[in-house]
Amino acid sequence: MLAAVLHGPRDLQIEEVEKPKVKGGNVLVEVKACGVCMTDLHMYMWEFPVKTPVIFGHEFSGVIAELGDNAAEFAVGDRVAVDPALSCGFCEACVIMEK
Repeated sequence: MLAAVLHGPRDLQIEEVEKPKVKGGNVLVEVKACGVCMTDLHMYMWEFPVKTPVIFGHEFSGVIAELGDNAAEFAVGDRVAVDPALSCGFCEACVIMEK
C-alpha cells in the first residue's frame, strides 16, 4: 500500500509499505479520505521531532476492509472515521507520541 512516510526533517516520500497485520480487537481501514493537519506540518518542518520513519495521515476516514479476531462490534464494509485524539496508550503509535 502507498503511504506518505517522513524519514527526517523535510524528507517526506511516497512509498510502498507493508500492509499492517490485523489482530485482536483491531480493524484494517481502507482509507478513502485523509487530511493533513498542523501536527503533520510541524513534524515535516521538524518543529515537533518524532521517531522516524513515521507515516503521515492520522486524520482519516474510510471503510473497514478486514477485522481482527475480537472486533465483533464492526463489520467489513462499515464506514468509519478515526479520532486521533483518543489514545490507547499501549500501541507503537501512542508510545511514540507520548515521548
